[in-house]
Amino acid sequence: MNKFVAVLATERDAVLADGFVALHNGFGGIFLSATAAKKGVSDRASLSALKEISGMPDAIRDRRVGPRYPLILLAEITDLVSATKFTARTSDVSRGGCYIDMLNPLPQGTKIHVKLQQEKETFESGATVIYVSPGLGIGVAFSEDLSGVQQALLERWLSAAAKANP
Repeated sequence: MNKFVAVLATERDAVLADGFVALHNGFGGIFLSATAAKKGVSDRASLSALKEISGMPDAIRDRRVGPRYPLILLAEITDLVSATKFTARTSDVSRGGCYIDMLNPLPQGTKIHVKLQQEKETFESGATVIYVSPGLGIGVAFSEDLSGVQQALLERWLSAAAKANP
């Protein structure tokens, strides 16, 4: 078994060959970081020390302003320029945005419309792709002009997620 598979099987952070570190994101997934390896980071706990390093890729720098909750929702993403629609899912959500799992992520800066569904309820917002994890997904920031109804729905979902994941 190669080291990458071993990391997935043991769910531990590990240093891999070729100057990469595999770090678990805390939600069942992992990401690879050459930058973290160069800085001697071999676990998620030490990763926070890298946040202030200039030149860090956006996929590693933590820019969140609110707590993020593991919440898997059906996501429909529409590229506002091409009108192309994508179906995906979220892995975590916050008041300001979410991470959407996509094998073929949209480029950073893309303006999109996001529809998130949980059972029969739908949250909708304009959004912008803030960072890209190639082959894994995108981090998006919701528009700041959410209606009161959409804000209330999002708050209710996040409150339930917080109680389910103390």
